[in-house]
Amino acid sequence: MTERNAYYAARNAATRIEIFDELSPLAEAALRSFFRRIGSPHVMDEIVLPLLSEGDSQIFAAVRDRPWPPWGLGARNVVAMMQTHLVAHMLRETGFEATEDVFLTEAARYFTYRIPVAHLMRQLGLADTDTVDVMAGLLSPTLYARNAAYHHTIHAASRADWTIDKPMVGSEMTRLVRGGHYSKPGGVPTGSGRFEVVNTLNEVALMVREFLTRDEQHHLLEHVLKSVHDFRPGTIVESGAGSPTINERVRRSLTLDDLGPFQKLFTDRIKQHLETALARLGHQSFPIGSIELQATASGDGDYFRIHRDSDGTDTRELTFVYMFSSEPRKFSGGELRIFETSLVDGRMVPTDRSQTIMPRSNVAVIFPSRHEHEVLPVRVPGKKFDDGRFSITGWVHRR
Repeated sequence: MTERNAYYAARNAATRIEIFDELSPLAEAALRSFFRRIGSPHVMDEIVLPLLSEGDSQIFAAVRDRPWPPWGLGARNVVAMMQTHLVAHMLRETGFEATEDVFLTEAARYFTYRIPVAHLMRQLGLADTDTVDVMAGLLSPTLYARNAAYHHTIHAASRADWTIDKPMVGSEMTRLVRGGHYSKPGGVPTGSGRFEVVNTLNEVALMVREFLTRDEQHHLLEHVLKSVHDFRPGTIVESGAGSPTINERVRRSLTLDDLGPFQKLFTDRIKQHLETALARLGHQSFPIGSIELQATASGDGDYFRIHRDSDGTDTRELTFVYMFSSEPRKFSGGELRIFETSLVDGRMVPTDRSQTIMPRSNVAVIFPSRHEHEVLPVRVPGKKFDDGRFSITGWVHRR
């Protein structure tokens, strides 16, 4: 017990970086508290939330947790934050208009934006400007700043696409090739997915949006809801124990081992993304063995406290979590929090990086099984099984 308390004391004293592209009520409360402390409470409603709602920005927050358990009001103490704007925001600010066309590469799916060249020149203040004047520095500082922001954004967002020997590196912008379109997002072939690049370094977790087609997602939800009476209380394997046990102090949820026709669908789809996942996570390649799969239903008050799926002595290499629910979402909470763990001289050492992922439907997450992670408590006001948080959890074993 002493070692466990000491372990969490060190973690709670540390500051870690959390990444948000959607805020839970608790995360929003922590950010509002931060802005009140620095004397700028209006910034949250006037800047942060409007930009976040557009879907073109992310929040990076330096967070300290209170002593265990790290959830509930006041659990997070934000000590610094930064909001970044993604490429689409710059394009729209410059006058580009989003279209319904979709472009596919081996690594990602891209939406297209268009603007007439003459209009772009006017937006950048270059339509009636001579090149000599530009080179001589005769334009206003405002025009230079606007052009610098635009061209630097385009340059930085396109750089990864120039890496010819690494075709699976996904840049934020890619070259448009004739014949690479689909008329609408719904026409994207099965399993193409949309990768979300979270860090330029090895990522804590890889997120794949639109993991299933709409029809596949609909049929999966039907299968789970019809199997309500086949779910059983979730179990854990205690350290040193030989068999799984039920311990609601650690885990409260229901699980289903029989996925029926979806077993093969998920196994095949996971394999399609393994090469990219290994590269993005900086995880060493390994001979693929079996893939375990299990459905989980989380109702009101359910959670799964911090744990690892592998202690290094078993064959689990990667953990997979696919999240889905009835629409519109009728529960709150249930965020998946992943804490990065590095291998140093054969020992698992926690780092100061973590990621909090909102339980959005049709999003899959892949991360090393050695990473500690938890599912925060779920709140289902209606108490109905159909309204809960559902997931398909999998473990990729090395052979």
